[in-house]
Amino acid sequence: MGQAYMEFIRGRIFMPEVEPAGVISKKSIALPSSKTETMAVLVHSIDIEMNRCLPQYKAGDIPYFVNFSVLLHEPNTDGDCGISMPGVLAYYAVGFDLVETALTVLKNVYEVGQRCWKFDPPVLVAQDFLWICGWKSADIDVGRETRFRLGYTIEKVSREAFIASLVR
Repeated sequence: MGQAYMEFIRGRIFMPEVEPAGVISKKSIALPSSKTETMAVLVHSIDIEMNRCLPQYKAGDIPYFVNFSVLLHEPNTDGDCGISMPGVLAYYAVGFDLVETALTVLKNVYEVGQRCWKFDPPVLVAQDFLWICGWKSADIDVGRETRFRLGYTIEKVSREAFIASLVR
């Protein structure tokens, strides 16, 4: 029998302004799993809050986006940490593109993914760590901080379920 209430892990990742485009910022988050007692984490929700302060843009600027993911496995260092990576639990991105008219430059802001992820049934995670990563597509002159909150319970699971969760 699992806990009757949910625990939360909070964290953040910062992508510095000086980091070039295409470089992944990543961080591991320790989970309270136990291999010896087959205690696993059941992830019920992930909430993502991204700093959306976009810098001022003018004609000639290139479109860009910034994304954030919560992953079951460590992300590789080449390419993005987007929705196409294996083991993605949650994903959120914000970006912009420019539309130039005769009179002005319009900035279209768009979002991909969700800020609040709910899992019913919850996702069984038996490993010791989750990974969070951030990635930006252009050398923009603004740093990005993303915060997350993971809602979970801990439950004793069968050895088979525990092992199956580790090898996915």
